[in-house]
Amino acid sequence: MKAALKRWLIVTKDRIRYSSVLQCLAGFALTLRGVFTRPLAAKLDLYAKAFRLLVPRDRAGWITARLSPYVEDAERVEIWRRSHVVSGSDGSSLDEFEISKGLLLKPYRGPKEKGVLMISFEYNWLPLLSLSRRDTLFDRYALICAPSWSPPPFPAIWSMAGLKNADVFVMQSNFREADWYNRLPTNVSPLPLLISHWIHPDFYQPQPFEEREIDILMVANWAVFKRQWVLFRALQELPRDFRVVLVGQPDSGRTMEHIEAEAEAFGVRDRIEIRERLGIDEVTSLQCRSKTSLVFSRREGSCVVVAESMFADCPVGLLQGAHIGSSAFVNEHTGVMLNESNLATELQDFVERAGSFSAREWAMKNISCFRSAELMNRHLREWNEARGNVWTQDVLPFMCRPNPMYVAPDAEAQMAAAYQDLRSECGVSVRGHT
Repeated sequence: MKAALKRWLIVTKDRIRYSSVLQCLAGFALTLRGVFTRPLAAKLDLYAKAFRLLVPRDRAGWITARLSPYVEDAERVEIWRRSHVVSGSDGSSLDEFEISKGLLLKPYRGPKEKGVLMISFEYNWLPLLSLSRRDTLFDRYALICAPSWSPPPFPAIWSMAGLKNADVFVMQSNFREADWYNRLPTNVSPLPLLISHWIHPDFYQPQPFEEREIDILMVANWAVFKRQWVLFRALQELPRDFRVVLVGQPDSGRTMEHIEAEAEAFGVRDRIEIRERLGIDEVTSLQCRSKTSLVFSRREGSCVVVAESMFADCPVGLLQGAHIGSSAFVNEHTGVMLNESNLATELQDFVERAGSFSAREWAMKNISCFRSAELMNRHLREWNEARGNVWTQDVLPFMCRPNPMYVAPDAEAQMAAAYQDLRSECGVSVRGHT
C-alpha cells in the first residue's frame, strides 16, 4: 500500500507539473497581474514570466502585444535592465569581473573587426552590464551567450536589448527559439547552432555492438525534471536480464536516495545499477559500451548527452513531444522518439534492434565540433560583411567537455595576448585562462 501511494504521488505531481492547461492559465494570470502592476521593473518581470510560460504553448500573441511597447522604449528598457544586472555589493559599477565559464574565440583586431567572446550561462553575462568599461567591452568584442534552459532566461536576454554598439549572439538550446527571439525587437541574434553541437568525436571510441554489455544507459542528474521514474515504471514489463545503468549527481535538493526510493516504489531497485559523480571519461566509457541511451525529460535545454551518445555510436531514445533541443538530431540513423503510453513495448523493440542504427556516422557528418565551427564562421562572416564590417580571421574551433575548451593544443598560447587585452582594456577575465 505504501509503495502504491508513492507511485501515485510521483505520477500525479508529474501530470500537474507538465499540464498545458495549468501553464497557460498561469501565464494569463501573470499577464493580468502585470497589467495592474505600476512599478515598471515589476511589471516587466511579470510579463517576462508569462512570456516564458505562453510562448512554448504558442499562446504568446497577447503577451507579446503587451510587452512590445515597453521593450521598444530604450528608456524603459534601461530602467528594467538596472533592476536585473549584478553589480557591486553597494550597488556601484564593477571595475572587474571574472567569467567562470567562457572562452575567447577571436582576438580584437580593430574598430571594424571585433573579437568574439563566448559565455556560458546567464549568471556570467549579466554582471558584464554593470562594468564601468561596459561600452569598451562592446566596442571591442561581440558576445556569444549560451543560456542554461529552454525557453531561455528572458530577463537576461532582454537586458542585452538596445545596448550601444553591442553585438550579441545567442547559442540556441532549441531551434524553436529563433522564432521566439524574432518576436521581440532586440539586438540579439540567434545562431543556427545548438549548445550540443560542440562534441569532439575523437574522445569516443565505440565498442563493437556485440561486445556492449549495457542494454540501457541513462545519464541524467537527480533533479525531478529528468523523470527517471518513467524508466522504472517501464522496467516492470521489460525482460529481467536487461542490464540498466543510471549515472547522475545531486541536483535541486535531490540525491541518489531519492532515485533509489522511486525505484523501490516501482519494485525495480534490484534491476538497476546507480553510479554517482563520475568523471566525464568514465561517462564516455559507459556510453561507448551501451546499446541504447535514454532521456525522459519533458522539457530542458539542448541536452548535450544526446549528442555525446551519438558519437559513442549509441542510439538515443527520447519521448514523443519532448521539448529538448537535441531531439532535432534524432532520426532513423540515430535513435527513436518513444510513445510514453506504450513505452515498455517500444523500448524493448528499441533495445533489440539497437545494432541496426548508425548514430556515429550521422553525427560525424553533421554535428561534430569541426562541422559546427565551419557553420559558425560562415554565419558570423556573412553577418559582419552585411553590416560593412571586416572579417579576416575565423573563430578558433572549440569543444565542450563538459566546459568549453579549445580543440588545438596550442590555442591557449595563441590567445594569451587576447586574454590580456580583454582584462586590461575591458576589466574582464576568464577563469582558467591567462
